[in-house]
Amino acid sequence: YQCDWSSDVCSSDLYGMSEGRIASQQFNVNVYKQRYPDLQQAFGNNLKMYYQHYMKYGKNEGRSGI
Repeated sequence: YQCDWSSDVCSSDLYGMSEGRIASQQFNVNVYKQRYPDLQQAFGNNLKMYYQHYMKYGKNEGRSGI
């Protein structure tokens, strides 16, 4: 697998995503989920979607995962 180490979250942590592991010091999926009701509405308990959202949109939108 490939990992872009320049990003805060490594997209290759497929197992960790589903387990809710902390991906980095700059991102905690459980904090991210709790902080944004709009994402809770969209993603429910699908933790992988929260990771993907942060990497693709959230970071650039200024959303915080800590």
